[in-house]
Amino acid sequence: MGLPAGAMLIGFGYLIIYAAPEYDDFCIALNTTNSGFLSALINFYKSWSGRLPAIALIQSPEFISAHTRMSMLSAYSLVLAIIYVSYLVGAITAFARFCQYAGVATIFSLCAVFVATTIAVSPDPHEMLFWLPGSACYIPPTAAAIVFLAELFRLDELTNSRVSVLSVMGCSAAMFNEFTGVWLVLVLIGSFSARLLTKSPLQLSQHVLMAAAVVIGLTIIMVAPGNSHRQAAVPNAGHFLYSIWMSSIYSAYCLFQLLCKPAVYGLLLVAAILGNKSTPRMDRKNTLRLVIVLVAVSSSCCYFEFFTHEYATGVHLVGRAQNQAVIFLLFGLSLALYAFAPHIPVPWALDRLRPGFVTFIAALTLALSPVCLLAFSQASSFRAFYFESAERDRLLREGATAIPKHRAKPSLLLGNDADSSTDCISQYYGSPQLTVLD
Repeated sequence: MGLPAGAMLIGFGYLIIYAAPEYDDFCIALNTTNSGFLSALINFYKSWSGRLPAIALIQSPEFISAHTRMSMLSAYSLVLAIIYVSYLVGAITAFARFCQYAGVATIFSLCAVFVATTIAVSPDPHEMLFWLPGSACYIPPTAAAIVFLAELFRLDELTNSRVSVLSVMGCSAAMFNEFTGVWLVLVLIGSFSARLLTKSPLQLSQHVLMAAAVVIGLTIIMVAPGNSHRQAAVPNAGHFLYSIWMSSIYSAYCLFQLLCKPAVYGLLLVAAILGNKSTPRMDRKNTLRLVIVLVAVSSSCCYFEFFTHEYATGVHLVGRAQNQAVIFLLFGLSLALYAFAPHIPVPWALDRLRPGFVTFIAALTLALSPVCLLAFSQASSFRAFYFESAERDRLLREGATAIPKHRAKPSLLLGNDADSSTDCISQYYGSPQLTVLD
């Protein structure tokens, strides 16, 4: 059931090889080169952002390139590939922990279809997979957040080792961006509420301990001196009621767009069909309560992200942050359907047809998704784009003062070409002045 989705994941994973750094990447690499890795990280914390783990990841290509024979171009793809693999590992872990009695085939199918669907319906696939600043700030903490959600909503007894791991994970994830820490606190509140409603072990002290760890990470990012500099650049921020209104409208619009994509229903169908064969974890009434809390938590987290961005910046939530919201919402809905599916009777005829039928539906909806169709339409330009990027890197390392613009411009791989701004690129390569030729 997960083979078509698995093939898609391999294809998009392979495309990461063709990714290339853009202007922002060179600015961060330049600071890393001039100041050193740790000094640059501290400077960024003081002057730009408190997202320490994300900034460290964005600095990594230059650090790897400086200490190995690997070029900046190859190191860039390597770090993106590591983030991609971390997302896959996070998804596998999350489904394996929640679907604790499921077999390997079920876990593989759920994970493959889920990750493939989040790529297929991504609001901005370029920033999700192929642009390091967009990927580093949102994909690793989202992988941690879905593991956090799955682990806590098992509603079983939390051992000391699990609490320790979740506390460390929560503290680390909270430092990647300003949204994830609050998400994890909402997950903890939802977990405690679900336990209260279903008469499961409450374990209040364990929840408080994990919340404290998350708050520590959130505090580190929120008190960063660099936040004031970023806030000063957005004079239209800080309008509370206006932000509630605009974020409500925009989040509803984005939700409508998401629900118009057939791949979403392919994922939910797979979750329901595979869940239908699983063992019920509790009676129907308590399962319904669990499902309601799961959906409420995942949707509340997503709205919080839309509102907070609107309030803090005065503009709608950007695509790279929407990627995080879409992943978390779809994961919450998948868990809810998987949990409730054993209580849904399936007719005998449908039971016989469903493996092949669901595989066909999932494959079809993924293949016809906007992102996959975009990839198919731009496939002929991927290699040309990569070779142009490699040639540009070679010319600049040899001291060239003029480089050609990209002729191959697949939007999946390229956000902004070098002509948008050349200052950081020229300084990084030691060129006095860089000209971009048409």
